[in-house]
Amino acid sequence: MQVLKLKYSGRKVYTDRTHMAQTWLPGDVKAVTGDAGKELLRFVEFKIHKDAVAQTPVDEPVLAQTGAADAAKVLLAQDQQAQEAEAEHQALESTLTLLDSMDKAGLEAYAAKYEVNLDKRKSLADLREQVGTLVEQFGAR
Repeated sequence: MQVLKLKYSGRKVYTDRTHMAQTWLPGDVKAVTGDAGKELLRFVEFKIHKDAVAQTPVDEPVLAQTGAADAAKVLLAQDQQAQEAEAEHQALESTLTLLDSMDKAGLEAYAAKYEVNLDKRKSLADLREQVGTLVEQFGAR
């Protein structure tokens, strides 16, 4: 059984019409079976990801015995991990973008979430850099 990693580069949320019926967000990378991959690769928005083809040593009779449900569970778990990582990255990026619009008082209040007292005598750029470092180091709160 062949598993492909596909990347969706469309602009809108897309739900495929394969037997897996996955929902794709812009930029998603998901593992799909070979048959579903062939169907999706017909569209311009889908491309094979860098670490694309992973041959599994499972042949069809063994897959039938163990059940396609197990393979689907593995694929689902991988997709969930990828989505969680993407969501964390999106939260980090949005927080860093938000810091660019904050003034000194807002940055001081946001730094208080990390239990850090800022020196308001420093320049706005220095304070943004300091809070940005906190966000990158400890994650968005």
